[in-house]
Amino acid sequence: MMLFGAGSCALVLTACGETTDHPIVSNGGSAGFAGDAGSGGSTNGGSTNGGSANGGSSSAGWPNGGSSSGGAASGGTTNGGATAGGSGGAAGSAAGGAGASGGSGGTPPVVWKLHRFSLTTNTWQTFPLDQIWTGAGAPPPRDVSATTNLDVFSTPMLIVFTTSGEYYLRRGSVWSHASITSKFNRNSSSIEAAYSTPWNAKSGTTPSKEDLTLTSFPNVGIYSVDSNLNITDSTVQPLKDDASLAGPPQGSVAPKFYTVVANADDYVSPGIWLEIYEVLENGNLYHTDNSFQWTRYAPASTFSIFQLSGAPNPNSLTAAYYEVAGNVVNFIGP
Repeated sequence: MMLFGAGSCALVLTACGETTDHPIVSNGGSAGFAGDAGSGGSTNGGSTNGGSANGGSSSAGWPNGGSSSGGAASGGTTNGGATAGGSGGAAGSAAGGAGASGGSGGTPPVVWKLHRFSLTTNTWQTFPLDQIWTGAGAPPPRDVSATTNLDVFSTPMLIVFTTSGEYYLRRGSVWSHASITSKFNRNSSSIEAAYSTPWNAKSGTTPSKEDLTLTSFPNVGIYSVDSNLNITDSTVQPLKDDASLAGPPQGSVAPKFYTVVANADDYVSPGIWLEIYEVLENGNLYHTDNSFQWTRYAPASTFSIFQLSGAPNPNSLTAAYYEVAGNVVNFIGP
């Protein structure tokens, strides 16, 4: 078990007095995504590292990305006027210019989207990403490698990691950015997946904190942060394949994205209060909660929410994050 020091709580999924399992570096068992009848997970306990999960409610599909099409300009026609007392003149076809053809040439830019799934209504919505992440200093609406949302604090913080080695922080409505390694120096400049686990007084944690799990395959950096994103503890560990048949082979297959559904105010012990979802490069989705029993969905599109109307292809997504406000999960992808 990875502890922050004498008298501290176990890193990531464990508050004081809890068992210490972490799906990312565990040898644990498994369960299933919210709303699915989970297939039988293994009976193995979770690994000895703290983990995170999502306290999701029952769910369904996610929104489809819309497509954009280029328009073509049409040419006007000119009608001949009718002569007085005579028959109408013929339509002046010669005067009607030919329609301008639609533009050709380069490939149109790929429009990245945010697919929002409501855990309350089990429905999807889709938005162009540049309509959601707005304001001075917002990240480019493309090339997103990972995201996580820190909801436990009075002012939530969204962290967006990019393929160019930067992270963007939205605190309230204000954006800032810096290089990944300037803050998260347990990781490389490439972060493929991220999630965070909230802790507050309900779990005996004062002041509140979030534990961030950031994967730079084949390693994972784990950071405890305060309401100003100051890092109070950190460690780095090698990723490990889960020992159960249904568990994710995290040590040998890189991730596409992770997300955790959890509300610190829902903390219970014993009991289920958070859930974690992982989609790996092998195309499968893996789900567990703080019971640390895994369920595998192969391929990821067989998971129930991705079979609802408007659901995107889960293997086209690159990032995801949960928002307590609205009880929604946001998925990012081209």
